[in-house]
Amino acid sequence: LGGFGSDFCSGNIDDKERNYLDRGEQLAICVQRCLDLSGGKKLKRVIHVGDAPADILAAKAYVDHPTKPLNVCVSVVGVATGSYSAQELKDLCG
Repeated sequence: LGGFGSDFCSGNIDDKERNYLDRGEQLAICVQRCLDLSGGKKLKRVIHVGDAPADILAAKAYVDHPTKPLNVCVSVVGVATGSYSAQELKDLCG
C-alpha cells in the first residue's frame, strides 16, 4: 500500500494512540487484497517493512487482528532510513 503517513483508517491523523492500530488495519486490507488476487493460492507469510516504531507495533497488532488468516506467519523488518535508529526499532521487535 505504501505511504501510510497520510492514510489513516480512523480518519484522525493526530491521535498518536491510534497510529499503529490504523497501520495494522492497513496491513489487514493489504493481506485481503493479496488473497483476493491470488487465484486461491495459500498465503504463508506476511512481511511488513517500515522505518518507524508505529510500523513495528502495527505488525505486532496485526498478529491478533480478527481477519488474519490462521497459520499465517507475520514478520516485521525495521529499516533505519527515517528518524529512528536501528536500535530503537530492534528494541520494539522484542
